[in-house]
Amino acid sequence: MTKDQLTKFLEYLLQDNVVYGPVQKGSVLEVEKIAQPADLVLNGCLTDHSWKKVFLPPCEKLFDYQGAKLNEVSDDYPQQVAFGLTTFDLKALNLFHHVYEKDPYYQRRKRNTLIIGQSVAPEQDAKTFKVFSEKLEEDILEHLEFDIFFEQRGDSFRVMTGSEDGQEVLDKFGFSNYEHIQFAGPIKETGLGERTLAIKDQLKNHHDQKIWDELGKKCIECGKCTIACPTCYCFRIDDEAVLTEGEGERTRCWDSCFYREFSEVAGDHVFLENTAQRIHFWYYHKFVRIPEQYGLPGCVGCGRCTRTCPVGIDINETLQKIVDSDPVGAL
Repeated sequence: MTKDQLTKFLEYLLQDNVVYGPVQKGSVLEVEKIAQPADLVLNGCLTDHSWKKVFLPPCEKLFDYQGAKLNEVSDDYPQQVAFGLTTFDLKALNLFHHVYEKDPYYQRRKRNTLIIGQSVAPEQDAKTFKVFSEKLEEDILEHLEFDIFFEQRGDSFRVMTGSEDGQEVLDKFGFSNYEHIQFAGPIKETGLGERTLAIKDQLKNHHDQKIWDELGKKCIECGKCTIACPTCYCFRIDDEAVLTEGEGERTRCWDSCFYREFSEVAGDHVFLENTAQRIHFWYYHKFVRIPEQYGLPGCVGCGRCTRTCPVGIDINETLQKIVDSDPVGAL
């Protein structure tokens, strides 16, 4: 597909859909609504924040009530397009699809969303192109769920589909020069990678308190890492009632395990008592509980948490300390 064809394709999508994509806002690349094709930035770069707001809004109303009458949110979700997800963000959606598998709100929004991924091939010789494309297809794209994927090669795009919906959209647009990628499951047949398993084993069986005490002194509990992270999915439920009127509503909003009230329960007990415990909880959830519960990694390696941290905590440095930690003498 040429760049001119891509522009026409975007115009075609904008006719009947709300389109989200990477938009340059000053020095920041963010996921925003696209008003015109020129707004879309397809350069293979990560947006500063993830795409999760398109599938799981920061705050959404689940239902309201008046007296004994319960009014659920309408099934009339808008048709939307998520255009320009990187492979990191598509990997994160693999996890979200499992976590919210039985959540009607998430599933309605997912059904009405066309997912379009992107990557940029290295500008080298034909052999390099071939190796890159084969690795992209066999090692990565086969394990991602998407409708359409664009691999940019200079001034043109190799187009791949991952679903019948993607094929149907392209056919209706009048473009048929695409390849189909069959989804082969969210992870390779060999299972989780060796490094992921090593981190999991160290965290679960060889706890080193020194790591968390050091991080606890540095972390300011702002929660920015959890907001930027594409795989953080914790939320809180808020009920607002007007007792005199007999009405109210329930909303679901993003939450963070770095906030004190996250672990507060009845009786004013807080089971995560300090910063060291909270940051350990976050790592343990990513690298132990999620792999055990869903068979998927809880971290896709995008590095957004490091980039957004105001005190310079680097997740890769922390993970290396975990791998290298000596269990002898550890608590």
